[in-house]
Amino acid sequence: MLTAIKTLHSKMFELEQWRIGIVHQSLNEVLTMGVQPNNMEWFPVQHYDFVADPFLFTLDHQQYLACEVFDYLRGKGKLKCFDLSGKEYPFFDAINALGGHKSYPLVMEHQGDYYAIPETSDRREVALYRFDRATQQFVWHQALLSGGDYVDTSVVEHQGYWYLFTSGASDPFTQHLFISDEFAGPYQEHPLSPICRDVCGGRNGGAILKHEGDLYRFGQNCDGGYGKSLLVIRINTLTPTDYSESYVNELHPVAPYSDGIHTLAHDGDTTIIDAKIHTYYLKNLLKKTIFKIMERFDIERPYD
Repeated sequence: MLTAIKTLHSKMFELEQWRIGIVHQSLNEVLTMGVQPNNMEWFPVQHYDFVADPFLFTLDHQQYLACEVFDYLRGKGKLKCFDLSGKEYPFFDAINALGGHKSYPLVMEHQGDYYAIPETSDRREVALYRFDRATQQFVWHQALLSGGDYVDTSVVEHQGYWYLFTSGASDPFTQHLFISDEFAGPYQEHPLSPICRDVCGGRNGGAILKHEGDLYRFGQNCDGGYGKSLLVIRINTLTPTDYSESYVNELHPVAPYSDGIHTLAHDGDTTIIDAKIHTYYLKNLLKKTIFKIMERFDIERPYD
């Protein structure tokens, strides 16, 4: 009886709240020892239900944080860009204007140009957006993959080839691998794809990281709940015909956002994570009800 009451209470009043934290530890310490609570600085942007899916990039000597923001009363996640002091920049406004859910804004540099590869699974493509300096916007450039509900895509160059790691909204824990001779494709599925079918690690939790000669993939551990922890996975072999990876460590969230972690990003000397806490308020019931109605009728309200 008590269990049933707790379950009903959670269904009615529980909502997740995600926040981004700057980790004041070396990358080696994070990868080997995990995140320590006394080394966290929580990012000052906190007026959304979610501030999550962080990515870092440096453009014209300025470091930026790209992320997803989400409010239950607005219906869809959108992309935002800030500097580390919390000042906002309009780089993703053109992408957000397309409508639909947006998240996981991977940003990378290639041959002097900057590109974003956000999650836009409802558009059924892995889309490549190029940064236009004249308008200070990421604008649609081309599709890297089409015809699938791709989520949490990461792209990396290794030994003269480009590799694209992704999964799907309908099958999020099956990690597919694609390969191309060129950054812009065309991409073909790797002969050993899918490379992981597991609720522990099958879904990406950040960009593929190059560190001290090794490649690392971060995999979400959703065993026991979405974004429970984050697995550090070393890529041991990555060639056009072969692939292997091995578990290195498990990163856990820290107080006060100690209920989950599902993304890590690193740039220069800066490492950031996202983390969540479950909240239980009377107003959450209203939020959940309105969100379900908006979701049912595919409604979204604009963000400021």
